[in-house]
Amino acid sequence: MSIIVEFDPFKVLKHALKRGGEFAELYMGETINTSIVCEEDRIEKVISGRDRGIGIRVISNLKTSYAYTNDITEKGLIELADVVSKAVKEGSGEGVIGPVRKETPSGFSIKEPPSLVPLSKKVSAVKRGNNTARKVDKRVRQVRVVYGDGFRRTAIVNSIGEWVEEERTWLIYIVQVVAAEGNIIQTGYEPVGGAIGFELLDENPPAKVAETAAKRAIISLAARKAPGGKMTVVLSSEAGGTMIHEAIGHGLEADLAGQGLSVYSEMLGDEIAAPIITVIDDATIPYKRGSFSFDDEGSPAQRTVLVENGILKS
Repeated sequence: MSIIVEFDPFKVLKHALKRGGEFAELYMGETINTSIVCEEDRIEKVISGRDRGIGIRVISNLKTSYAYTNDITEKGLIELADVVSKAVKEGSGEGVIGPVRKETPSGFSIKEPPSLVPLSKKVSAVKRGNNTARKVDKRVRQVRVVYGDGFRRTAIVNSIGEWVEEERTWLIYIVQVVAAEGNIIQTGYEPVGGAIGFELLDENPPAKVAETAAKRAIISLAARKAPGGKMTVVLSSEAGGTMIHEAIGHGLEADLAGQGLSVYSEMLGDEIAAPIITVIDDATIPYKRGSFSFDDEGSPAQRTVLVENGILKS
């Protein structure tokens, strides 16, 4: 069932373009989420809510005008479209064609949607992690457990007739432990998460996640001091991904490159890394937190090779 039931999106887009502009887009989103935090051996926060709203943007001569509202009625949206249209000084509208729905990939099947799980069951999972971590060793001083889930429905409709809708579900569970012995203090941290439902905690039981974090903190108490100097480093897959993200990820963002603001803007085809380095941006991997069917402009998810054997490809 479509999320858009109370208004005609193309009627709204026509109003947005009535004073000109090359492109108009309507973005509607509805999110349901829950957040639970346990600290100091007690539940400190339980927050749940629902957000719903629509944004309209018009592009004219490479300038974007944007406004948003939580008034989902057709009357309210036409008024909002009129406000956005007034920001367009010149330019000619392209008109609006009939809808061309993009086929939505099947996505990832969610066995147990978090939005249907009782809050008491979520709180119980948080308490279970807290209790387990505290029992691992008497040197455990602090435990923090964070649970979060969300469900989002989005619809994107634009003035070239594209109409895309998608549903996304995600869940995270994090345990952080502080251990101390004498004047030595160490921390252990273990997160699990993904574009997945509550079944994540069947595959990664809270007690196991908590035990991993606590043991990591305890083992670190006996760690030798790291020597200084140049040496070989072995990275886990998660750490490697984070390092790549910070080292070149931001520089490869298309909006920066398109404006010539990226250090890589004129380097396509150049060697920018060692030949053993290949970097792939893939939003199609099932159940990962960065995966999706469509991005927030309605483009289908894809696998993009950014760097291949050290050569900048995209």
